[in-house]
Amino acid sequence: KDLFKTSGGKYVSPQRVEAAITANIPYVSQAIAVGDGEKFVSALVVMDPALLLKWAEKRGMGSLTYEELSQRPEIYASVERQMERVNARLERWETVKKFAVLDHELTVESGGTTANMKIRRAVVSQQYQHHVDSFYPKED
Repeated sequence: KDLFKTSGGKYVSPQRVEAAITANIPYVSQAIAVGDGEKFVSALVVMDPALLLKWAEKRGMGSLTYEELSQRPEIYASVERQMERVNARLERWETVKKFAVLDHELTVESGGTTANMKIRRAVVSQQYQHHVDSFYPKED
């Protein structure tokens, strides 16, 4: 489906949010917006492996794997800073409040994309449900 509705009744185009993320954060290659029925929008982001490795080599971390690099606090902090630029280009109800950096690319083999490299949003959201749940803690 092309839109989801927040708990506040606002309709969000996940493609618009995802395009804003990938256009404004140069080393993010894939993004998945989530938040159907929730108070705010969150995202799962995937780093561009080649750019991430170049970044690491410049900082003397060339021996680390993609999985290790993607989970470094410096990477999260950098994405967090640049997410402010993304949010400045979105409507208030579309802004990304929380995100997680995934530790591998989405591929056809993992079920994350179609053969045309379109992201299979429902599959990815389900595969990373633990991240999605952490964005929206349930109140007792």
